[in-house]
Amino acid sequence: MIQTTDWAPRPPQRHLLAAPLSSCFPYVFLGLLNQLWQNLLGDLVEEILNSRPNMTHNIDSHNNVKANLLASHQNFTTLSRNLFVTGSPLHLDAYPDGVQRFLDVLCKNVDACQTTSVRLDSCDSDIDKALEKLPLLIHLRKLMMRGNRTDAQGALRRGRVFTLPKNFFEPLKQLVLLDLSANQLDDLPESLGTLNMLSMLLLARNNFQVLPMVISRLNKLTLLTVSGNGLRHLPGVALAHLQALRELDVSDNKLVVLPDELCELTSLERLDASGNLLTSLPESLAQIHSLTSLLLHTNKLVSVASELALLPRLHRLDLRNNDLRQLPWAFQDASFIKVEGNPIGHPDNPIGHPENTSNEERIVHKMHRINLNIHDASFTVLPVGLLVQLPEGMELRFPAGAVNEDMRVEFHLRPPTPISVLLREHDFLLSYVLEVQPHGCQFYKNVRIRIIYEASHIDDGREVVIRTFDGESWTDLKTEIETVRKKSMPCQEMSIAKTYVSHFSSFLLISRLVQDSCHVPSAGMVLYSTVEPMVTVDFPPDAVHDTLTIHLQVLPLEATTVGEIIMEEEMLTSPLVLLSKTIPYNFLKPVRIKIPLPLGLDGATLDRCRLHLMHRDQHEEDWTDITDTITLELTHVCAIFEVISFSWYWLWYTTRAYVGGIARKVFEKLRVWHVSFLVMQLQRDPQQVLLQCLPSGKSKETQLTLRVQYYGPEPSDFVDMIEGEGFYAALEGNIQLVSDLPGSSEGRVAFFFYSHLKNMKELHVEPKPNERELDTKGQVSFYRGELPEILPVVKARWRKGPDAQHLATLPLKLPTSKFERKTTTQHMQQNGIFQHDFRPLNLGNPETGYLTESNLCSISGQLGTEWYQVGICLNIPSVQLDQIDNEKRNAGLQRTALQMLLCWARRESGESKAVEQLLKALEESGRNDIVLEVQQVLKRGRQIYDEELQHYGLCESQMASKSGSNEYK
Repeated sequence: MIQTTDWAPRPPQRHLLAAPLSSCFPYVFLGLLNQLWQNLLGDLVEEILNSRPNMTHNIDSHNNVKANLLASHQNFTTLSRNLFVTGSPLHLDAYPDGVQRFLDVLCKNVDACQTTSVRLDSCDSDIDKALEKLPLLIHLRKLMMRGNRTDAQGALRRGRVFTLPKNFFEPLKQLVLLDLSANQLDDLPESLGTLNMLSMLLLARNNFQVLPMVISRLNKLTLLTVSGNGLRHLPGVALAHLQALRELDVSDNKLVVLPDELCELTSLERLDASGNLLTSLPESLAQIHSLTSLLLHTNKLVSVASELALLPRLHRLDLRNNDLRQLPWAFQDASFIKVEGNPIGHPDNPIGHPENTSNEERIVHKMHRINLNIHDASFTVLPVGLLVQLPEGMELRFPAGAVNEDMRVEFHLRPPTPISVLLREHDFLLSYVLEVQPHGCQFYKNVRIRIIYEASHIDDGREVVIRTFDGESWTDLKTEIETVRKKSMPCQEMSIAKTYVSHFSSFLLISRLVQDSCHVPSAGMVLYSTVEPMVTVDFPPDAVHDTLTIHLQVLPLEATTVGEIIMEEEMLTSPLVLLSKTIPYNFLKPVRIKIPLPLGLDGATLDRCRLHLMHRDQHEEDWTDITDTITLELTHVCAIFEVISFSWYWLWYTTRAYVGGIARKVFEKLRVWHVSFLVMQLQRDPQQVLLQCLPSGKSKETQLTLRVQYYGPEPSDFVDMIEGEGFYAALEGNIQLVSDLPGSSEGRVAFFFYSHLKNMKELHVEPKPNERELDTKGQVSFYRGELPEILPVVKARWRKGPDAQHLATLPLKLPTSKFERKTTTQHMQQNGIFQHDFRPLNLGNPETGYLTESNLCSISGQLGTEWYQVGICLNIPSVQLDQIDNEKRNAGLQRTALQMLLCWARRESGESKAVEQLLKALEESGRNDIVLEVQQVLKRGRQIYDEELQHYGLCESQMASKSGSNEYK
């Protein structure tokens, strides 16, 4: 029987191939009829026109004939779109408007209610209308209404089904399969319990916090899937009623325990509880003698019962990636048990680990602590323990008993250079180099090292580790990450990386690609990537002689990244895969590697001639196409190949024949940062110049922050630099350095770019001798490379391109007034009037250093709500603090804090211990971070002060020599 409806007859080809023949037959039949009519129409029109070529005067009649034939074809097309075979499945999830087509069928076809299978995309905006019509299908046996669409990144989107009508299931007595996966359901109606024939229920990736009790009434259920819902516990009483249940999937939830009632499921064959928080298993689990597959990987299991290995039908027990340190004797010879990724054989509590320390050691506030600044170089460790706060957010903690006698420890914070720091490809440096001596001295208990870093700078697919240098090579230490709230700003969090060491060396913090490692035995194993689960490495038995350590890293790529680099949208690539091992020899047997195909490709339909597998050795730059030298197997979503050695691997899909050069170019561009340069002058003292190199996205924000104290031109245009690349800044025009800094020579200052560090230096500049009476103009130019003996010529300076030496030039100007004051000072000195002008340094003394009002402004911007407590510690009366609070309440916290500091500064003007008083107040208020910053400012102030005295001949040695010469005369 044939009825009519209004829909398109041909779904996309990929779904025709995947669907059963019974569901595709109506569409294939109508499509063939449609194609046959088109061919017949075209041949007929061509024959009529060719038979009368010279009758141009009668062309209108020809057009009429053609129009009539076209109209007949349109009528046939309309008929074919309305054909519907009664009882055929309505699998419409492949259509963008599938729900609307479904509604049209029900509206125009009475017999459509006899269909037995419906498949809809619940992401469709009209899905609510479909929910109203579905109860009319009383003969329905299969209902699949799941999220079936992906976003731009390829991730599956959840559907629009939030709830179901109360009596939704009452008419659907014949349902056998119900799939509501990838929706947003958090409960099910009681009418679900009336489905006495329901055998399979799929509820994965919804919002169920608790398993609905109505499921217990489905006594014929054989399959239940509730993975990815966030379930915290399972109702054992409800599950015990499902006596026919054969498969239960509760993976990827938040279960801490499994109910004991699972033992009552006498028909259960497969239980998947992976990806939860299980620490132990119920003993009753060993009573389910029907179990054939038990998946418990990626939990927190610390022990398992040996009885599990004795289950008579069990042929798969997956215990990978747990916390098992010991295995029962019954597991030793069982080949079906997988235990990779467990710390088997490791001690429960390593020496120095926090769990192995005493309660006295855990109470940090009882331990003696010291705060060191950048000028300090050593400290003494006592047997009772010590907590040392170092500059740059670093900390050393010596537990009680780490040393048996007093020990002198020296430390140095060194700026990184490519020679002193080893960075592998795609590594980012997050800290300075911390060198602690004496090297190699063994402690009785492990010493904890903590380094603070900005977690917001770490992207997905990366991890943070502490790297150490043992005198010969760099090694990554086992690093723990913790997040704490800032005391000064409780609403903000900071991340801390920590590790434990038994001796001292050099340490630094890096961000690297997530590294998955395993120890491959001679029996073989499989290594999975935690970044891209579809990347696996399968080691067959006897591939290695002895146990070998393997490392796997994956660099995910956005779908548009490669296209943006080479300006070709049709070129697709897979993620980058890096494999390495501890020993350089080849494997005894080929190792199978599986990597995903580029996004959007199907292995069954792609053009294999366009697919290229690229290979690159770690110590070389060129990429080699090895597609023709290996056997490449394709599945729908993955490519599989075999190798006997490891390196970089990369899949490309392109029409270009030679891919090696393009792959090299793209690989280099993936390491490139777009950076700009800043040149800023201190408002109170324009001779103080700040130079900084910043990645894109930070330059504007940093400049706005600096404008509180500095002024200067807009940031330079962006240029490309890689991590650790050297460059230098040169003063040009009529401006020069007052004195050379470390790493500078003849007005040129060396830098090394590290994307997550400040890359900043402050200079003290002055006009050249013949330019002191006028506004002095100059510029700062940045060049790529190491410090040269001679600056590049002007023509080479403006050469463009990626290898151009010149990077940027920014203007610099010194106003006249500053140098008029210096001229006056020199005149006074020549006449014997030694009146020192410390206008920019108006708080402190030569021993402690000086602070300016701009320094106080910087401090006020960081105090926040703690300004009042600092004022109390500075002995400012509370009445005066309340008055400041009332006057500046609407001006913001920074202006209020600045007013408090200025009141204190005016009161303490001329006092020799004013700076010490401020440091003590900040320390008592818990603001050690500001203390360290102020100490660095004071150091610069003392340096500038000494240079000024030396420049004008006012230092003690120069004054003594002048005095001696006068006496001689």
